[in-house]
Amino acid sequence: YVPIATIALSFDTYVIVPAIASFAGAIGFLVFHVVVGFIYIAHWNCMNSDPGFVPAGWGNELQQNEDPDLEAPTERKARYCAKCRNERPDRAHHCKQCKKCIVHMDHHCPWMNNCVGLHNRKLFIVFLMYATLGCGIVAFCMLSTFFEQFSTEDGSVFLIVVYLVDVVLVLMIGGLLAFQLKMVYLNQTTLEVLAQSDPVYDRGWYENYQFVCGADLMYWPLPWRYGAPRSSPIMEAPEHSALFEDHANTLTVQSP
Repeated sequence: YVPIATIALSFDTYVIVPAIASFAGAIGFLVFHVVVGFIYIAHWNCMNSDPGFVPAGWGNELQQNEDPDLEAPTERKARYCAKCRNERPDRAHHCKQCKKCIVHMDHHCPWMNNCVGLHNRKLFIVFLMYATLGCGIVAFCMLSTFFEQFSTEDGSVFLIVVYLVDVVLVLMIGGLLAFQLKMVYLNQTTLEVLAQSDPVYDRGWYENYQFVCGADLMYWPLPWRYGAPRSSPIMEAPEHSALFEDHANTLTVQSP
């Protein structure tokens, strides 16, 4: 929160406030602070959301129909987590930090202090999108200010450092955003890419994005809505279905 707030405050001081009296300045103030607000909302919701924890006892109904004298098929063995001592769906992985299995686990994110999985991956991508957009606006609009401060002896060292940090964030977060968008395009996760797995779940780019972000395109950019947990194999569990409100077939993040 601190780096974004520091960058936003510096941008307000040197660019937005001096021009706020004009119509363009007022529009710029409104747009920029909406973007900043969306950054914080997306981060908060992703940090506090359920990424798709596999509930205890998931798959027990399958075990009840099995003959205990028969050895479990190979594909069933591959879906059993010895650490959780629980069945898990295909593409679920165990997180050492969360100590649980997550459906379509992408990675454990230190920025979020949470895992990124099928249930909250869209929120993570939206956070990256608005963070890249906000820092990109600052990098573009403060470029001349940066050179003015850099070329004078009494230039603000603080502002120069803030601008350079902003440029680094644009490159880092923008690169991560591009990587995530490419993986969603192929219906892959970070763990699958690191394992050098082929994109065997590819359904075509549009269906892949619907699988992660939801069926309704107009809700994709909103930082307070989950993506497509209806695609999740564990949504029948009461502890997961209770996380959502269904209004006109949309899913809204509920505060923990």
